[in-house]
Amino acid sequence: MNAAQIITNGTIGLVAAIAIAAVPAAGYPVQGQFTNDPTHCDNPPDVLLTHELGDPAVFPIEEQVFIDAKLTSITVCAPDDGIANDWEIRMINLGTTYWQDVHFVADEATYFALGNWDGYISDLALPGPKEAFRIDSLGTNANLVYESGASDNILEPGEAWTWYLTNFDYGAAPVFDSVGAFSWSSASGPPSNASILANPVPEPATAAVLVLGAATLLRRRRPG
Repeated sequence: MNAAQIITNGTIGLVAAIAIAAVPAAGYPVQGQFTNDPTHCDNPPDVLLTHELGDPAVFPIEEQVFIDAKLTSITVCAPDDGIANDWEIRMINLGTTYWQDVHFVADEATYFALGNWDGYISDLALPGPKEAFRIDSLGTNANLVYESGASDNILEPGEAWTWYLTNFDYGAAPVFDSVGAFSWSSASGPPSNASILANPVPEPATAAVLVLGAATLLRRRRPG
């Protein structure tokens, strides 16, 4: 192996290490499978969700979100059922991870769950689907009505979202404190009636470093 090959291989290793670090690690990984139901509300894609976000009192820092819920008269994708169970949710990302594919799912403690559902989420470790929806500003279930950062349906560090939860059939505000437990699996966790699941995305600054690393690699591969 010549010097050029050593340099090239070292650069490849460095870029690969940066790529691995680009997706931040967070505690309590989960496997939540969202499956769309085409008969109700919108048709977001099926997706495997790998992390649960929730109450700062119980979640690790990278999965902490501040959440404030208040009753509202606004409903989304479903008519008002005449019960005081429609909620405006304000949510702030307290960690440094960027989150995409953000979904709401009703937990085991709920009954008929909610009105503005898109499909179902199951915990692959303990199967049992519950009604769920993608938190976004798209389609008829446009429940995400405010993003303090870019309007891109990505929950950035420090960003605040406001979104609506319709006909939440529990008799109380949503509580997000089931660390690593959601849907029917919440029976094995602390008291909870709702969960937020999402996937991490690379931070923009890390993406820029990856581009720089690739450019350096190309320069060093030139014959000289």
